Amino acid sequence: MVASFALAEKNLPERADEGRRVLRNAATIGAFLASPVHLFLMVRALGADGYGRWWWTFVLLEAASAIGVLGTDLYVRREIPQCPDDDTGRARATAIIGTALAVVTATGIGFALLQIALAVPIANALDDRALLPFLITLAFQPVMWSIGAVLAAAIQSHHHLGALAALRGIVFPALVAAVYLIAWKAELPITVTLVLMLSNSVLAMLITVALFARYFSLGATLRATARPSLVRPAVSNGVRLVIPLSLFMVGGKLDLYALGAYYDPAYVGLYAACLQVAGLVPSVRGLFDPIAQAQIGALFHRDSALLGASMRKLARLCAFALAPAFVLTVAIGQPVLGWLVGVSAPQTFEPIALLSIGNLIAGIAVASWILPMTFAGRPMTMVAAVSGLAKLGLLLWLVPRYGAIGAAIATSAGGIIALHFQTLLGVREVGFRAFPASIIRIVLLALGVAGAARALYVALVGQLGELAAVGATGAASMAVLGAGIFALMTGEDRSELRRLLGLRPAGVPSSPS
Repeated sequence: MVASFALAEKNLPERADEGRRVLRNAATIGAFLASPVHLFLMVRALGADGYGRWWWTFVLLEAASAIGVLGTDLYVRREIPQCPDDDTGRARATAIIGTALAVVTATGIGFALLQIALAVPIANALDDRALLPFLITLAFQPVMWSIGAVLAAAIQSHHHLGALAALRGIVFPALVAAVYLIAWKAELPITVTLVLMLSNSVLAMLITVALFARYFSLGATLRATARPSLVRPAVSNGVRLVIPLSLFMVGGKLDLYALGAYYDPAYVGLYAACLQVAGLVPSVRGLFDPIAQAQIGALFHRDSALLGASMRKLARLCAFALAPAFVLTVAIGQPVLGWLVGVSAPQTFEPIALLSIGNLIAGIAVASWILPMTFAGRPMTMVAAVSGLAKLGLLLWLVPRYGAIGAAIATSAGGIIALHFQTLLGVREVGFRAFPASIIRIVLLALGVAGAARALYVALVGQLGELAAVGATGAASMAVLGAGIFALMTGEDRSELRRLLGLRPAGVPSSPS
């Protein structure tokens, strides 16, 4: 079945129905829920030192994927919504996707071969030969991720959200958990476990290809991949992002590098576990990213007023969605992390809380996608340089004194500066406000409830024990937060919620405010 690529004016009201599309993407929250399970199983499958080495390797893999994709996923998201609903539009959309796949395959293979060639020098420089199987075996993972990212961009750009969300939120996390569980229980050697992890990435890519074939012509896409016709515009757009993406990748992991210079792999691994637990907050943000990207692709050159209203509405919805994850992470993230890694880790509360605060404040900046989707290379480079230098300065000052706490402060500050500076520069180009004034009250509510919930947990844990205290704190904090959110909702919010839940017939979507 070949998708339609209509973007006529009559389709704009549907595109303004952000809430319904967020719900169609809701299954991706499964990846958020599975993250602690993956952490629990991975630590046991790889061991504490192996987990630390995996995180170090993942830094390289993530950089290779982000740079190797060369912005082609954003190129797809920007261009496909503008293709008309006719043979010419469908042909152009196929050419866009095929070109993107050709680019990421070539760059991905190049990065993989480079990593394999440099594996021994890297391991020698770090005086850790045990890194070699990680660096070599997983080198081709970014190719799979990049191909999957392009295919997902094509699928989501035409609002086919539900099936892909189910794959990303249910099927793929289950496959990952199965690999870790088998490796742990069978006590497999590290190298065998790593091969299974790579095989899992290949399988996930093939499943995504199969889903893509439901909506697009796979044969035409493969022919377009073999003979890419839009390499110049795709690559020229992507090249503008190479420097800022490289800076973001290096800057994003400076905390791990800084800690690695002062502490052993197990300590770095524990901090990486804090990053993973605190990462539950931006994982919820992932529900909103494809919707924001589709809105920008559809409306940036057509209706800046509607785009501004849509970005404000998405920011407000995102704040409401982030609040529960933030409160739970701050209140009970530390004991949950201890259970997952198998050791008591009371010292992880401060890093988790600081990282979560940074993720909450940065996460509401959904309009930050405007700048990269317009391939504004120089402004993006400025954002990456400013935020990276700020983070580096804080790391050099704080990590030797405070360890993981200092790394968390620097990381949160860098993230907030990056996304909000990026948002400021992006919305300045189109002339609208990125946030509704009401978003401040939502953030303050989340901060207040999180602080009170943590105090409640500390008061209860000595009397009830960890498990009961976690349960009681979680239930009480969600009840209080739910009441607070309901009080902050406008009549329009409540009316839309009833509509989305099917409690009243869907009518013409009201204008975002």
